[in-house]
Amino acid sequence: FAQKFVQPSCMMLNSIRFSSTLGRMMYYSQARAYSNTNVLYSFIQTRLRKEAFKNSIYRPLAANTINSNDGARKKRKIVGRGKASGHGKNCGKGHKGQNSRAGTGHTSAAFIGGQNPLNKRLPKVGFNRNAHKEPLERVNIRDILYYIRKGKLDPTKTITIKDLFECGAVSKIKYGIKILGRGAEQLDSFEQPLHFEVQDASMSAIEAIQRNGGSVTSVYYTPTIIRRLLCPYKFKIPEAKIPM
Repeated sequence: FAQKFVQPSCMMLNSIRFSSTLGRMMYYSQARAYSNTNVLYSFIQTRLRKEAFKNSIYRPLAANTINSNDGARKKRKIVGRGKASGHGKNCGKGHKGQNSRAGTGHTSAAFIGGQNPLNKRLPKVGFNRNAHKEPLERVNIRDILYYIRKGKLDPTKTITIKDLFECGAVSKIKYGIKILGRGAEQLDSFEQPLHFEVQDASMSAIEAIQRNGGSVTSVYYTPTIIRRLLCPYKFKIPEAKIPM
């Protein structure tokens, strides 16, 4: 009975090829004693799993088998610890020159090495007026009507850039205000004609205002005059005291 069931176990042990003393003892003498129990079976299965894990190119996903991708973790470079370290003395920067100095940073791709750069050797072509642009603050008709309904604008008087600034329609004015036509259809139900004195207005806004009986007057102010118009207290010159 024992030999009948020990033989397959001995064949499995032989395939594993134990080299340790415990393995030889299990093969020759102890296999018969453990043939009718689960100890030998679990021991053989454990050895088979280890052998399969050792010979396989794939590893099971576990906490101890997770590795970073190749190149994901760069090894730290330690310099200035003697010549034997491979990065001592000059620390891998060579002798003198720009690249051996501290704080030089990275040069641009157009740097040629102290010579006149290419963008200065070639002639200028075309023009660019972006530096001379004077962008205007934009205000829509619907926003103006909103502040009129709230009582912050008086529709019976001419609405100037100072009125739009004080009511909160714009937060700052540097070059002026341009009125846009979004919400112009609301003027059809607005009985009071509106008169504006601003720097610019769109065609749709002008047509809607004139159709309602209003007008748009275009004026020009320099940035300094606009600042004095909005903040006169900053330009107030204190009067000199008359000596007694």
